[in-house]
Amino acid sequence: MLDYVAVDIPSSQWTDTQEAWWLVMESTTSGLVHITHIQFLTLLYPSGIEARLIFLLLGPLAIASSGMVFTSMNSAAEVRDLGDAVRNVCNSALSLLFTAALLAWGFVIHRTPAWRTDGGTAAFGIGAIILAVLSTVSNFLQIFLNRRIHWLLSLTWAIVLWQSFLGWWWWVGSGEGINEVEDMLERERRRRRKRAKKRKKEAQAAASGADPQRGRRAK
Repeated sequence: MLDYVAVDIPSSQWTDTQEAWWLVMESTTSGLVHITHIQFLTLLYPSGIEARLIFLLLGPLAIASSGMVFTSMNSAAEVRDLGDAVRNVCNSALSLLFTAALLAWGFVIHRTPAWRTDGGTAAFGIGAIILAVLSTVSNFLQIFLNRRIHWLLSLTWAIVLWQSFLGWWWWVGSGEGINEVEDMLERERRRRRKRAKKRKKEAQAAASGADPQRGRRAK
């Protein structure tokens, strides 16, 4: 067996205020990690309907996972166990949905550009998928373990953040962001053309309105 020294945090000697602030930090960390990953999924699925669907499906799970952190302050063991169970289920569901969305994007939706070998695009994709599977396994492992391993959750957060980092470079390397930028530039060009046509029409209308007045003055 691997021997290691573990320090209990929050400490049993901490006051309620200190423990509350620690849980606020832990809840904030959980929320930021999930928000980062949800935002990354909106890059993979950029349409308005897909983005709203992602926020509606994953947002409540992320909020519930962050809120369940505060059940650790309850004196009843049943409440603490229930809070841990709900949080682990929410984290596992989020991780499973993240992994499924990543696999669908890489192997179904953008299969050809996502696995190009130039620029290390395929390497970023392989790394992101491996970390996605590891985060899913670690989250489900926390459900089935008889005792809570405090450092495993922090390790899972680190894996998820690295997964988002590699996934972002995978998305950049596949060139999908270029199409979105081109669409934005094209929309801006259309707006400029519309504004130019509008100004031209206004100038013509002003000129046509001024000509009769000049004619009357000449008479």
